[in-house]
Amino acid sequence: MGRTKGLWAGIVTGAILATTPATFAEEDPNATGLIEGARWHHVEINSTDPAASAAYYEKHFDAYVTDFPGSDAAIRAQHVYLLFNEVDEPASTALNTAIMHIGWGAPDPHRAFERQKDLGADFSVPIRDISGSFSDLPYGSFYFMYIRSPDGTIIELNTSHTNDFGHIHMYAADPVATGDWWIRYFGVTGRPLSTADDYETEMTNGLSGRPGERSSHMFDQVNMIIYPDFGARRSKDWVGDELQTTRGTVNDHIGISVADLDAALALFRADGVTILEEASEMSEGVRHAFIEGPDAVVIELLELS
Repeated sequence: MGRTKGLWAGIVTGAILATTPATFAEEDPNATGLIEGARWHHVEINSTDPAASAAYYEKHFDAYVTDFPGSDAAIRAQHVYLLFNEVDEPASTALNTAIMHIGWGAPDPHRAFERQKDLGADFSVPIRDISGSFSDLPYGSFYFMYIRSPDGTIIELNTSHTNDFGHIHMYAADPVATGDWWIRYFGVTGRPLSTADDYETEMTNGLSGRPGERSSHMFDQVNMIIYPDFGARRSKDWVGDELQTTRGTVNDHIGISVADLDAALALFRADGVTILEEASEMSEGVRHAFIEGPDAVVIELLELS
């Protein structure tokens, strides 16, 4: 399989995984990570008008406006949240961070495309068939489109069994190592943790550091599709040798709820993971802290009473 075909096939495969709703337990009832009770909770978006942002998502996607303590606005999409933080100026939308885009499914992508057009969606990529010549799937079997929200977040709609919130597409310097980090700490599923021998084989076969490779994992209903950062390096905003922090950009961070925040922080600290903000009370019944995950992705840890 050629490099281009292989890359698109990987995207198709990852996106199909993203659209199959599953919980952590349904994927592997025995799967566990080092952090007890870890669950996917939210993506936080920086917005100049949080209420309008929440209303936009409720209008365009399968989600509804709700409240979450300490947030300026929130939506819920099945079992996960998008939270909105008010900022004075539009946040950076540069694609030089670990978060590329988020995505919902579309059981009937053509109908979804027409609906989004009627709603006035801003398409950065209109509906496109990436089956057939770009993968081993038959023509007409897989479609995707990219929409840019008023805040600048890129949202993918793709062929799916449901219209649920389905995935987050991420960049990494080393997708295999980044996937292993998420497996180790949070017990995400999708492939086993790499051994030293596995890693050498993956490197040899082009599964780390070269176009065409990826690491794909389920974290509750969210498929984490992790690609090498060569795409981010094409951004006009790329600076230096590494992916930049997500903090302060339009997709500010990922939120993970944990059973015991203090125990989680102790483990991360012992392992040398950077603690960005120590534990504090965000609001009544919610304690939180921030760490830096691989590829400078900011992760909020929440303990919910």
